[in-house]
Amino acid sequence: LKQVGALPLSLLACLVLLNFSGKNLGEAGRLWLFLTPLTTLACVGMLNRLGSRTRKVLMILVGLQMLQTIVFRITLNLMLMI
Repeated sequence: LKQVGALPLSLLACLVLLNFSGKNLGEAGRLWLFLTPLTTLACVGMLNRLGSRTRKVLMILVGLQMLQTIVFRITLNLMLMI
């Protein structure tokens, strides 16, 4: 438990509880998009414990996740302007 950290475990527990409680159905999933930066921070914290090659691959994946979130937000803003 100490190796993983409290932030990743609490985020995982929150998402699992929401998923199985039925409170997060349909379009309500986009309301939880604000958790994406916290998830990214939790992942980056875990990267320090990994080897350099694995760390580079995971950093690329985390960067792509952040890029996807930014593009999604920009697209959503443009769609709402129409």
